[in-house]
Amino acid sequence: MRSWQCGELPRRWNGALVLPALATVLASLLLLPVTSAQPLRPLGSSTLPPGSTATLTPTFPTHTGVVPTTAVGQSASFDMRVAAACGNPCWVDQGYPVDIFLVPANQEGAVDHCSQSAAALKLNDHGYAQSDSSTGTLVFQGSFNWPAAATSTAHGTPWYAACVHVEVPSNTPFTAHPDYVTGAVADMGTNYVYKVINNHLPTVTLSSRALWHGQMLTITGHSWIPVYSDVAETRVGMSIRQFPAPYTIIQYAFKGATVNASGSWTLSFPMTADYPLGQYYACGGSTRYIYPCSGFKIVKRPPPTPTPAPTARPTATAQASPSATPTTDAGTTTPSASSTPAAAVGDTGPNGHDGGGLPWLLLLGIVTVLVLGAAGGLSWYARRSRAALPLT
Repeated sequence: MRSWQCGELPRRWNGALVLPALATVLASLLLLPVTSAQPLRPLGSSTLPPGSTATLTPTFPTHTGVVPTTAVGQSASFDMRVAAACGNPCWVDQGYPVDIFLVPANQEGAVDHCSQSAAALKLNDHGYAQSDSSTGTLVFQGSFNWPAAATSTAHGTPWYAACVHVEVPSNTPFTAHPDYVTGAVADMGTNYVYKVINNHLPTVTLSSRALWHGQMLTITGHSWIPVYSDVAETRVGMSIRQFPAPYTIIQYAFKGATVNASGSWTLSFPMTADYPLGQYYACGGSTRYIYPCSGFKIVKRPPPTPTPAPTARPTATAQASPSATPTTDAGTTTPSASSTPAAAVGDTGPNGHDGGGLPWLLLLGIVTVLVLGAAGGLSWYARRSRAALPLT
């Protein structure tokens, strides 16, 4: 029999043998079970032991499904139930500090040493740990306000897992135990890692820091995301308060805010006469957010500023040439107030005379004296000459 080489087609084939074989293959394919779409997978064994669970909040199922979505300044929490044996006494029941870390899902490193990741962010809040012998689990819980350093871009990912580390002292009979983390990269899109959807801390700004009765205080909020009208915990409210003593709050007014698509809102409060003078605080927030406050004062209304009467604008008039005429008052000669020097006239001397005409007067007097002297001399010489002539 001829053997067929690879790629060579037979010139003819026996349909009686091939058709039954094809029918058998098709029948077997039809009998295979159809694989349906699988729901979000449970917690993977790469993060916690099998049988463990983790619950992270907040979640808004109507809007974002089961994915915990958070924002800077928003309150968050976690609850881990780790399936692990624990001795008696159990090391988690000794009251050792429970440190909370947020670890970017793409940089968490070894899951049993997540707190040692270079990208791990240690929180100021501490967690809680205890054993549950009835279920054979270790319980780790914690709540905190989302830190400003854990943004959606700071570490190249918006996904973060919660990591716990129990500070077991080295001088105790309990050996060191691993860290526990809620999720990893494989858990993105599930309810085991947080997704950051807003990188800005909610803030409020005031229209003025000092007001008096009758004025209006306008308050503007920024970066209040997410807010869902059907979720009571996200609705934003604003109140005017005083804090006369520690742990004492006097609330004067409250209003709910309507947040727009950009996370902003505006409210106005009239400063009525029933507000005593003093220090106040405008505080806004919701159950899921911290409450930022901004201070202002109500002060006494300042007295009205008098309005000056309008004055006629002076009209420029021609100035008369300076007059040297003195004004006599009780024997005292005082220059007239209307005597204003003109630009074409020389400076006036201390005696009120024009300093420029004095040399000419002296010269005229000298010439007059010389002329009169010459004339007198000529007359005397003529009379003497007539007296000396002989009589004939």
